[in-house]
Amino acid sequence: MNVLSSLQIQELWTCSHSIFPLHPKGIFRITGFASSIVLKQNEENWLMVNLPSPNVREGWRIKSLMLRYRTSFSGGLGGFDKIGIRDGDAVIHEFTQLSLRSNNTWKTTKLDLPGPRPFRFGLGASIHVTGQVDIKDDAPPPPPNSLPPTTIEVVSIGVEFSK
Repeated sequence: MNVLSSLQIQELWTCSHSIFPLHPKGIFRITGFASSIVLKQNEENWLMVNLPSPNVREGWRIKSLMLRYRTSFSGGLGGFDKIGIRDGDAVIHEFTQLSLRSNNTWKTTKLDLPGPRPFRFGLGASIHVTGQVDIKDDAPPPPPNSLPPTTIEVVSIGVEFSK
């Protein structure tokens, strides 16, 4: 039997109501549809998320993390720049130097891990949101508070598992 044909894939998603800010920075809201945070240019925060997982004893491994989001702004540059996946108190993987924005449209981004990772405890994600991403290193940063705030909305977060 071909190894690829025996690979099992499972996606599990959680809604926006499992997202909570780590600090009281920005304006955080949970609505019936999405969780959102409004950040000024110089503000940042971490959003903490409980991730769904299959039975830890069945041999599933984490393959990728998926995020369904929208950034709304009128010239602001905010978005996501770091996302970490945790297994209890241990870090499974960190995605750094991200520049995730959607320009006022809903977008689903899939972030693949370098290889499937095992897990043993409850899964969570830490998502760093900032009022300013995507600034080129050779360009001077805009003057403080010169850009309008960014609204960052998350409607769901998913995990792809394989075994």
